[in-house]
Amino acid sequence: MDHPLDAAALAACRALIVVDPGDLLPADRDRLSQPAPRQRRFESATAALSTVAPAVKVAGARPVRVLPRVRAGSAVIHLLNYGYDSSRDEVTPMDDVVLTVDCPAIGISEVNRAALLTPEGGEAPLPCHAGQVTVPRLGLWALVRLEGPAR
Repeated sequence: MDHPLDAAALAACRALIVVDPGDLLPADRDRLSQPAPRQRRFESATAALSTVAPAVKVAGARPVRVLPRVRAGSAVIHLLNYGYDSSRDEVTPMDDVVLTVDCPAIGISEVNRAALLTPEGGEAPLPCHAGQVTVPRLGLWALVRLEGPAR
């Protein structure tokens, strides 16, 4: 690197990927040799990613793609059924798809209201207990909307 690393910026990082410190300026190597308290260091992106838990998990080995989208106090979780049956040229619907949501990871302290939106049935309320939501039936796709406390 041809510009020095900022010590304060480095100290503010909760995690750093330090691939090859030999490519850095000597002063920067010295800064990197002093990790900040509670700062995690990784030697590769693969090592860093191996420690990351998804914010939304599907119980069991179900072929469901999950994509959460968040904003302050609420989230929408897109669900896409990957259970395609080529002999019928359609997906096989799934019953009782259980989602576990790490609410703090998506910025919701607690879920006050949850709803399921599907192309077949419009919108229906869903119970949510301790970050767990069960989608009664998943066709091709669905959306789960979670809302936290009113701001």
